[in-house]
Amino acid sequence: MDNCSTPTVALSEQTEPGSCAATYTILRTWRGTDACGNTTSHEQRLGVQDVAAPVLSGVPADATYECDSLPPPGEVTVDDNCTTASVSLIESAEPGDCEGSSTVSRTWTAEDECGNSSNQRQVITLQDTTPPTIENGPANATVECSDVPPPIEVTAVDNCSDPVVTLEEQMEPGPGAGKGIITRTWTAQDNCGNTTTHTQVLNVIDTIAPTLDGVPGDVTVECSAVPTPATVTASDNCASPETQFSETIEQGDCEGKWTIRRTWTATDDCGNTISQTQVITVVDSTPPSFGELPDGLTAECDDVPIPAVVEATDLCSSAPVDFVETSEVGTCSGESTISRTWVARDACGNESRHIQTIQVVDTTAPTMSDDPADVVAECDAVPAPAELSAQDNCTTALDVDYSEIVTPGSCEGRYTLQREWSTADDCGNSVAVNQLVTVQDTTAPTVQLDPDGTQYICDGKPVSFLLDSSDNCSQPALALENLITITANSRDRVNVTEFPDGSVRVTATGPALIMGTATASDDCGNASSPFRFTVTAEKGFEACSQGFWKNHYERWGPTGFSPGDLFLDAFQITDLSSSEIPGDFSTSITLREAINKTGGSFSQLLLQGTAALLSAAHPSVDFPVTLSEVRAIMQATFAGDLAMSDALAWINNGNAAEKECGCPIE
Repeated sequence: MDNCSTPTVALSEQTEPGSCAATYTILRTWRGTDACGNTTSHEQRLGVQDVAAPVLSGVPADATYECDSLPPPGEVTVDDNCTTASVSLIESAEPGDCEGSSTVSRTWTAEDECGNSSNQRQVITLQDTTPPTIENGPANATVECSDVPPPIEVTAVDNCSDPVVTLEEQMEPGPGAGKGIITRTWTAQDNCGNTTTHTQVLNVIDTIAPTLDGVPGDVTVECSAVPTPATVTASDNCASPETQFSETIEQGDCEGKWTIRRTWTATDDCGNTISQTQVITVVDSTPPSFGELPDGLTAECDDVPIPAVVEATDLCSSAPVDFVETSEVGTCSGESTISRTWVARDACGNESRHIQTIQVVDTTAPTMSDDPADVVAECDAVPAPAELSAQDNCTTALDVDYSEIVTPGSCEGRYTLQREWSTADDCGNSVAVNQLVTVQDTTAPTVQLDPDGTQYICDGKPVSFLLDSSDNCSQPALALENLITITANSRDRVNVTEFPDGSVRVTATGPALIMGTATASDDCGNASSPFRFTVTAEKGFEACSQGFWKNHYERWGPTGFSPGDLFLDAFQITDLSSSEIPGDFSTSITLREAINKTGGSFSQLLLQGTAALLSAAHPSVDFPVTLSEVRAIMQATFAGDLAMSDALAWINNGNAAEKECGCPIE
């Protein structure tokens, strides 16, 4: 670009040779000229180089061949991106772990004119996996035990090395030494461990059976006299035969009758056998016999012995014992006659029998679950009759009869109770238990005064105190003595009213102090200690709580204050010198905000003081503190002349008057 005309641009290029044909530098120059001959230029230098290695083609892959089959090197070519490249081959061999094995390594290297090179390698594993060949192995044969041929000399050949031939002979014994199957194995092994085997099997035989001596004849015997097996011997032409004995039993129609077949078999070393059998017929005709047997007896109904375990034995078989028990009921449920029979039978029906008779009686009386002890009880704590049950050794369900006799005493709270529980079982055996309950009254009556203390006169209504007495057993009599009354003036009266139930009511129409003594006595002569009392009737005051004022803003009117009035103005507070005033106290707080305060002592002072201010200012509330007194306390507190805790206690004491006559405008 040019500021005055359109310039022309000319390009020139030069090449500088490098260290090889594919390495050089190109210098390119662009020159711009405007219409007035002013010029400017820009150069670019390009470095050209050959860093890519030639590429080999046709290098064979790794392979494995037999030791006598190594192939020639393959035809390998090379290609390069910039110049001509040459190829060279290096071959080396490394022996293996046996004569027929080795590793041949062939490496082809390619290099271009700029010295970049690459190589590839082929690894050929030569191995020997061909086993040798055995030339003259003998055939299998069957021979007598006395005509076994000796092993022959076996030869073998191999493709890579001279094999070694070894012989292994195994004998599978037959029924005797030198008889059975002989296995001969020739093994040819080359230098690399390849093997070939040839096996010859010789079957050694014996065809002549043994003979038996001493086999007894057939017999018939009792089951308890079965003879022991006879001693039988055997002999053989080739070796010592083995004699085996077997016995089979064919059961008859019962366990004590059977047929025994005893067989002796002789077998020689080659399995030739001979057998002979004896037959024994076994019979049983003898009954079983008992062991220890129980005798007859007489037993209580709850002490009948369990059936004895009776056992029986037999000469030929087991003799199970069957047990049968029958019972004949007597004149009552606890009496009976028990007959127990044991029968023993053997397997062939031979039988033995035993009978035991037990006379069952009931002479034992029932028992009670408890025997209540005699007691002495206060008239208001007489125990209820015990719930007793009865148990009997023979009768399962017993009814318990209960009776009670009351004998009056000298007064209402004194008497006796004679209690009896009885029952009898089905056989007439009976039992009874008794309890004597002595009831007494030793507790004196008590005197109560309600209320006991001070009552407040509100709206001119009289107040009263009720003297009453109570006793644990009877209605006591109340006597009022030494009554003293002091009234505030002659117009006030104190009246005493006695009621038919023995209580006394004392009524005061105005402030008064009332003192006296009351004594109560019951029907049994128990008297209370003198009950001395002092009560007062006082004029009560009124107050409305902070809860009332914050929920009834519409009732503030007669007080001369409104919820929006400033707190300091309402209390006419000008001095804020107290160190107990929190730093966050706002002088613009309203009475509404003060009456809704929550938190610690200072917040309580604001809300309780506001409630006292409103109660003192309302014309309908007979508040014990005047408006000026409430203001004076709050002013002294904010000025620091009165401790906050003392001020709060004073204000709360005034507000507590709400408990006497309440809030009249509620």
